[in-house]
Amino acid sequence: MKKQKKSREQKFAFKPSTIQILSALMSEHQWLDLLADRYKDHEQLIHHIHYLAITDNYDKVSIKSISTYTKQTSAITTSVLRKLYEDLYSLNEEQPALFRKQGIRYELYFTGGFDNESAYFTLWLGHHLQIGDSFEWPFLRAKIQAHEYYVYELKHHYGNGEHRVRASMREGDFNLYRKMLYDQACMTDLIGIQERHRLTDHQLERLLIHRVVENRDGYPPPLSYLEARKYKW
Repeated sequence: MKKQKKSREQKFAFKPSTIQILSALMSEHQWLDLLADRYKDHEQLIHHIHYLAITDNYDKVSIKSISTYTKQTSAITTSVLRKLYEDLYSLNEEQPALFRKQGIRYELYFTGGFDNESAYFTLWLGHHLQIGDSFEWPFLRAKIQAHEYYVYELKHHYGNGEHRVRASMREGDFNLYRKMLYDQACMTDLIGIQERHRLTDHQLERLLIHRVVENRDGYPPPLSYLEARKYKW
């Protein structure tokens, strides 16, 4: 039987390692207390994560050593760590007020990783974000394998006596020239709505150079597979 060729449009599913998840949990270990009631049977594990984070033992931990300390199998430890991480995202989506602290409420939409994967999280920040600001957050590494972003777009919202801001965050560094090309392409309808939201940053940059800078139609050769007759959005 012939092996089926992988489509160039096939999405890459990032699967974090257990150590990546552990490091992410250690980076925001204070939130684990929000899950204490759900994980009473794993209280010792949560306390140990607190200890590892406070003592800055990121380079010295292993799942085997943690399992030995908590007297659980590595399989159980791995499973619980993954559930803790995912439950923090679910809890933030369902009850963001539990994560409240002094500052401005930001609804952060992150896009990055190998295939423009996305993540959403509500945080209260002590300082205003501005377009182009760099934003580093290690907690995201186990979600979309990227932790360095820049502020791409800001939208302010006020309701029920509260000011919150919706911020679109893109992986990488802010590039003013790229933004100028993008704004020009949007204003002159040189890129479609699907291309704006579905293409990776690298693909979009190649397309902007092709259509705006070089004033050409269609797609450049490296992106020829994106032609409408071949590419299903």
